[in-house]
Amino acid sequence: MKSLSLAVVALVLGSSSLCRPARGDDVTEVRSVMDKASGISETDFPNGLKLLVKPQPENPVVTCMIWYAVGSRDEGVAETGLSHYLEHMQFKGSDKYPKGAIDKVTQMNGGSNNASTRNDATEYHFTFPADTWEVALEIEANRMRNSNCQQAEFDAEKKVVLNELWMGLDDPSDVLYTQAMSALFVAGRYHAPVIGWQEDVESTTRERMMAYYLKHYTPDRATIVVVGGCDRMRTIEKVGALFGAIPRGTTKRYELKEPKTLGETRLTLTQNTQVPRLLMAFRSMPTLDPVEPFLDVFSSILAGDKTSRFEKAIVDTGIAVSAEAFSDTRRDDGCFVVQAQPAEGKTLEEVEAAIRAVLKEVLEKGVTAEEIALARTKILADRVFGRESSMTLASRLGAAAVLGDWRYQVRYADVIEGATPEKVLAAAKRAIDLDRLVVARSIPKAPSGGATGGGGATPEGVTPAEGAVNAPKRSSLAASGDKGARSAHYREDPAAGAGAVAGAPSTPSEIIAKALTLEPTRTVLANGLTLLVLERKTAPVFAASLQVSDGRLGEEVAGLDELTGSLLEEGTTVRSGADLAAAIGAVGGTLSFSGDGVSAKTLSKDAALALDLMAEAIRKPAFAADAVERVRGQQLSSIAEELDTPRAVGQALFNRAIYGAEHPLGRSVHGVPETVKAVTREQILSHHAKFFVPKNATLAIVSDRPAADVAALVAKAFGDWTGGEKPVVTTPAIPEPAARVMRKSVEAEQANIFVGHLGIERKDPDFTALEVFDNVFGVGAGFTSRLAMNVRDQKGLAYTVFGSITGNAGIRPGTLRLFAGTKPKDWPVALKEMHFELEGMLTRPPTPEELAGAKAALRGDMVTGCEGSAEVAKLLLRLERFGLGFDYPKRHLDEIAKITAEDVVRVAKAHVRPDRLVELVVAPGVEAEGLDPAPAK
Repeated sequence: MKSLSLAVVALVLGSSSLCRPARGDDVTEVRSVMDKASGISETDFPNGLKLLVKPQPENPVVTCMIWYAVGSRDEGVAETGLSHYLEHMQFKGSDKYPKGAIDKVTQMNGGSNNASTRNDATEYHFTFPADTWEVALEIEANRMRNSNCQQAEFDAEKKVVLNELWMGLDDPSDVLYTQAMSALFVAGRYHAPVIGWQEDVESTTRERMMAYYLKHYTPDRATIVVVGGCDRMRTIEKVGALFGAIPRGTTKRYELKEPKTLGETRLTLTQNTQVPRLLMAFRSMPTLDPVEPFLDVFSSILAGDKTSRFEKAIVDTGIAVSAEAFSDTRRDDGCFVVQAQPAEGKTLEEVEAAIRAVLKEVLEKGVTAEEIALARTKILADRVFGRESSMTLASRLGAAAVLGDWRYQVRYADVIEGATPEKVLAAAKRAIDLDRLVVARSIPKAPSGGATGGGGATPEGVTPAEGAVNAPKRSSLAASGDKGARSAHYREDPAAGAGAVAGAPSTPSEIIAKALTLEPTRTVLANGLTLLVLERKTAPVFAASLQVSDGRLGEEVAGLDELTGSLLEEGTTVRSGADLAAAIGAVGGTLSFSGDGVSAKTLSKDAALALDLMAEAIRKPAFAADAVERVRGQQLSSIAEELDTPRAVGQALFNRAIYGAEHPLGRSVHGVPETVKAVTREQILSHHAKFFVPKNATLAIVSDRPAADVAALVAKAFGDWTGGEKPVVTTPAIPEPAARVMRKSVEAEQANIFVGHLGIERKDPDFTALEVFDNVFGVGAGFTSRLAMNVRDQKGLAYTVFGSITGNAGIRPGTLRLFAGTKPKDWPVALKEMHFELEGMLTRPPTPEELAGAKAALRGDMVTGCEGSAEVAKLLLRLERFGLGFDYPKRHLDEIAKITAEDVVRVAKAHVRPDRLVELVVAPGVEAEGLDPAPAK
């Protein structure tokens, strides 16, 4: 293969249509085109490889992805799960990168890597600081054809993949979705789950995998996407040099049309779950169908915020605690999914009937122009928000490319702009047929609160705890454009415009230095509100976050803080909850609420509205009696749902063992049923009056508007906010650390292991050295940490394994926490290795390579954490909360550089106490040991 001529590429990039340069003796034919509106260039190489490049001149980060047009739909008989298994093996070694080398190279360059397998595609991604990213291309060029899949590594990784599969089997929601999809797609390639059927994974061979790999991993089945602080021409040149000689493949993609759904399929699963669930799935159309985008409009009208039809008809009326809808479209036929959980005292039958009534009404009467306008605004604004994240944009471009056409991203906005009630109704009628669907139900084995009712009591000996695998639910007004957790792809308009910002930094080093320079204006208003404003001209986005302190630590009863925060969404003395959602939704913005405060994101032009709505919600909540009861029911459901996986049960027990049952950090953020049921409106009012006061609040804002203009808007919205003094919070004493062994028997596929003890506060002077400790020990990039290399990469004992002491350090001490999920028979071995690696940190200093890798990784984390406006606003809040100073990002890098191997051992000996470890195993068949009785209510 002859070399690429950059002169030719530069010539054709100036065109807005496809060009084919003349062939010369020293020129290999290439084709390039740039979409002028979006600034995205496409280069097609002779071997079939496609390259998409979108430079973002001021982004300190580059995301590099490679998408292969192969996923679970391409697997044959007895091959289910092979695409996903192969994805794992792509990190296990090639002719150039031996086992562990890819992760190590990534870490040494301050990056992160991962991969995912979907129904239609497999993707591999790297995110690096803009000055080190090109190594990603070198790795991908090598492993496209040169992975070696050694037998020993194949056998070890099979155990890891099976552990991942078993972890999913312990999640009732995942199991229900998998069974519903298998019933919906009876003949095609979407019948099997992406991870595969256990029997196929267990029986597959290395030879079968190698044949599959060589068949599908070819340049003509691949699309490379590079987004962020990169140079377009240099990127094209690099890709041509690295990938140009790889030959085109010979295999065409298998095509199979799914037969038409003939009727209704119903299935009921009796599961080890705390809450009942309902899922209704309809077959829809492929991604590239011209009307498919209208299903996004339709799903936004049905669900997503308090203006939606499901919210008004099903949630607000107390029939369900939640109801969602999303369009999961794919290369072949997709699906439209509705999911719901009944409220306490309501049945699955009642929820299903209510959903059918809403859908029937829509199909018969259609949607309104007002609903279309609101959904359109939300979707299009979310596309602008996506400009800030190189990963988001690269993901959506790559997914669209392998599904058929990346330009789908560019024309999507025009399609949404053209949405009308007639077009949306026509699309809905093509997808929603109430006589042709799958209805899947999940019923608890031992339900509490009625045969199919919501809610439920906490199992004996367990209190749901913060940090459990099911994260605490946060209220949010206005939906984003994402499709849902199981969506096969995402859609969003690429960043508009291709030109550089005037006066922008020109080199990667300058871009990074500017991103790390945080110089907000800090003002304390006369009423005591602390205001932080950072002007950042990277996108026309306004991100604001108002944080109140210590509400959870100072709550009168368990769950009161969460209940108060959730109720902020339910309306004010001026507007109802639906009106509040409509106001922010009308400009495509979002409002998110929690016990910690409120956050908003809008286009910059709508900053005044965002601030007014934030101030109104914080200052004038209605706390209406009917809303209190409705949200109380939702929180009771969350308490039950939080304990639906053995891992969450274990996290709850672990936290209570560390902090004690009476300490706020020893119990769930949601509380326990008895306390939540007893909370009064007067207690909610009192909690709000105590903590939601200006002297206890910090407002951080990042936008492209001048700081002085933003400050004036804040003064207008919040200047006359009044309230009491900053509350003084005291918490119960944390028990004296003591060694403890705990065992809890559960019905599960996996054993979940927790090891640790009380940790450190964020202000601890050893924090930076302990970050290096964490990276070497348990949270390094990929599998570079000692814990991951031993337990997962070498012995294949777990899919998930980690250890950290800095991860949850706060105003109060966090925890040293190690976790691994493994097969029940393997937990004694895994536990032994966890102890071995932790104690080894006290005696085995980091090697020079480990130390350098940890420092590079921490630098990369700091750079990538400064990419988006909302993320920077949260960073400013952390810097203010912990008194770190706004020069912390640059200063922190200097501090990291000074850490020595001796420092790591010193802080390990000071903060890791093997004689005080709490050791918990939650697994089937173990004999109960060391458990406390259920806490007093």
